[in-house]
Amino acid sequence: LESDYLEPQNYREMMKTPEAGDWLKGCGTELTNFQKREVWEVIKKDAVPKNRTLIGNKWVFKRSRKTLDHRSRLVALGYTQIPGVDFTDNFSPVVHEVTLRACLVLWIIYDLNIDQMDVETAFLEGKLPEGEWVYMRCPKGMRLKADKCLLIKKGMYGLFQAARIFWIRFSTHLTSDKVGFDKCESDQCLFFKIGKHG
Repeated sequence: LESDYLEPQNYREMMKTPEAGDWLKGCGTELTNFQKREVWEVIKKDAVPKNRTLIGNKWVFKRSRKTLDHRSRLVALGYTQIPGVDFTDNFSPVVHEVTLRACLVLWIIYDLNIDQMDVETAFLEGKLPEGEWVYMRCPKGMRLKADKCLLIKKGMYGLFQAARIFWIRFSTHLTSDKVGFDKCESDQCLFFKIGKHG
């Protein structure tokens, strides 16, 4: 297993399928990603403020269409979050269809190469503002005492504000002096950079 958190016997009982071992390995990979990125901190339940509630979570199991890998994802039950307490804003811009079409036309006219990329565990990169940290119950399979819970400090799938905080981190990085992109005023999802050759 890739993570110290999992308790294999209990988890295999929970997943009564012939592929339980493969799903369990996927769970280990997911928890390892959380540990590496320091998504949460283990705290005592007594430390949770009285106006906050512990949100739940669940495991989602999916097979990759291309590689047939067993993907296990830990998802927060964001619908139990309280607006104004657990989160404030959750808006995240999405590219306009017209922008995408215009870019495709330009790429075809100028015979440019198009590259596509995917950010693995993207939401784990966004940081929650200090006042918006979320308190969550331990997921099934974690070996922690009953008086412990998790303090979520970064985005994870299922949280209302996860897309927003990833967007803020991503756009800030692209427009930083290090990378040097500019943001289009008519579409916040279009970034451009003018170099020596245009």
